[in-house]
Amino acid sequence: MARTPPSHGGNMGSTPVRATRGRIMLKKIIQNQWVIMSISITSVLILLIFSFLILNIRPSEKIYVIHYKAITGIDLFGSWWNLYFLGIVALIIAVFHLFLAMFLWDRNRTLCYFLLFVTPFLEIIILLATICLISINK
Repeated sequence: MARTPPSHGGNMGSTPVRATRGRIMLKKIIQNQWVIMSISITSVLILLIFSFLILNIRPSEKIYVIHYKAITGIDLFGSWWNLYFLGIVALIIAVFHLFLAMFLWDRNRTLCYFLLFVTPFLEIIILLATICLISINK
């Protein structure tokens, strides 16, 4: 990664310019109160998902229901650790939406707001799926 020399207005060559630009974008996006609210709600929901999983799903040799449909019933079984993919997917969605919003912040603010406000709703759906799978596996 190329560094801008100090003679050309660079940052003394200690931090790559790209990393500095990312920090500046993060500071810009975090200053918005709606973004803070969305990130806070999403973080709480992700913590709830992982806490439900950690408190209710223990490592064991038992076979767990991984996927359930209301019409056809159970269609996928797996190990205990397969249920933790719900939390991992929730975390990946949140991080991806945040990075995409940071990338698009100066170009399309409306799309950024949409991404950041859809994320908690997706996390609520994953939380409900987690609760349902935990209750099915009890």
